[in-house]
Amino acid sequence: MDHLDKAEHFLLSCIRDGLAHSLDTVTNSWVKPYPEVTGYLLSYFSLKTRLPTQILEAGEKMITIQHPTGGFSSFFNKEVLYTFDTSQITHGLTSLYIKTRQKRYLVAAQRAGNFLLSMQNADGSFFPYYNWKYRYRHVERPLKDGANWGSYFSHIQVKNAEALLLLSKVTKNPSYAQAALLMIQWGKRHCDSRFTHPFGYFLEGMSALDQQKYVRNSLQTFVKPKERNGFIAYQAGLNYAYVSGSVQLGILFKNSGMNSEAKRIYQWATKVQEQHISGGLFQYANRNGTPYTKIHAELPSWGTKYYLELANMFVG
Repeated sequence: MDHLDKAEHFLLSCIRDGLAHSLDTVTNSWVKPYPEVTGYLLSYFSLKTRLPTQILEAGEKMITIQHPTGGFSSFFNKEVLYTFDTSQITHGLTSLYIKTRQKRYLVAAQRAGNFLLSMQNADGSFFPYYNWKYRYRHVERPLKDGANWGSYFSHIQVKNAEALLLLSKVTKNPSYAQAALLMIQWGKRHCDSRFTHPFGYFLEGMSALDQQKYVRNSLQTFVKPKERNGFIAYQAGLNYAYVSGSVQLGILFKNSGMNSEAKRIYQWATKVQEQHISGGLFQYANRNGTPYTKIHAELPSWGTKYYLELANMFVG
């Protein structure tokens, strides 16, 4: 089994009771049942020639757990619905509909898309949370270091454009595309390039919005790997990488025509993949690709999904 087959096997193995999980390498157990990441896997495998049974089961699970508002909770507080997570699931359900033409997936995707519209402000920004029990949209204060992972009016919500544009294309409903376009100028005003993973989300959305020149300039200005082996620190000055963020940026480099940078990141990420027999990638890694386990030693399914997308650009 080659490294791509192992990675796909890991992703299918991580789906338990219809939800994607991460693998805790210390306890060798599956943890964090994650609806958002399940959406990623629906999108990824819907592009394959044949749909695995696990993906069809995951699609049905998403319909089952969808809140009447159309939104989705995360793996923590079930009273709170997450805009960002709902967007990734919307993309997955829409992709599954395109693949299967089963209308129930499109109905669920439209309900989720309408929830997204209800969470957007006139300036293009999105409220990250909706408490359905008390019926209010809300935000939380940014972290002490100023990082904005999505708890406030965050630049990561620009990634929602991917789902909104795809849903608009399928349904011919311009409201979804109009909501996506609203994010262009807001996103440029609120860009935060300090942390690779959220910055990758932001640039993915800008790429979907056909802002290729902006994406390329941002990569050249803020990200271009300075180390020959493709290592990119999670934040400047740190001695470890957030692997998924690095791979996301590798995909963006490749799509922007900067092949040498993308290949270096791919080769570095392959070293990370080689660190565990399952084919999954550690969430954090050192410069040489070995696991950085001071935070935790989990293999997240989302990072492995991004790795497969990058790897397919070189060997697919």
